[in-house]
Amino acid sequence: IADRNNNSGGGAVTLTGKPQNASQASANGYADRVNEANVTISTLGGNFTGKFDYGGSLPNFMQSGDRQAYEQAKRNFVTAILRRESGAAISPTEFETAEKQYFPQAGDKTTTVQQKVNARNTAINNLYREANVTRPVLPGQIIESGGKKYRVDSDGESLIPL
Repeated sequence: IADRNNNSGGGAVTLTGKPQNASQASANGYADRVNEANVTISTLGGNFTGKFDYGGSLPNFMQSGDRQAYEQAKRNFVTAILRRESGAAISPTEFETAEKQYFPQAGDKTTTVQQKVNARNTAINNLYREANVTRPVLPGQIIESGGKKYRVDSDGESLIPL
């Protein structure tokens, strides 16, 4: 994990060893946003995907702190993806479509939820590829190795078996 996250003290280290150009640096910024949002989504999202889930439509003062964090992470993810794709203002319809594309909805089957996890990871990986850097491993992130799942501990190094 340490090798993957090493940036040698100055800007991003690209896969080719050359400095990032402006487009790559921009993609890197969007990639970091969606990667960080995805940690929150992966950590908290399972709490809000039941058959009768309606909490996202409640006013903030009626939502738990976890629900507010989850909703904010979803907004951050969607706006970063859509802004990078179009650069234009995001319509409510576009936002709603992206929400259904990337995040579990009430009543989604297990296979559909996994497809949405895969879609988020594909979007994140594509942004890092465009930035010409490796995807960093973040505290709280769930990683898989040898068929087992682990959560990266708060120190960013230790793995906690799930």
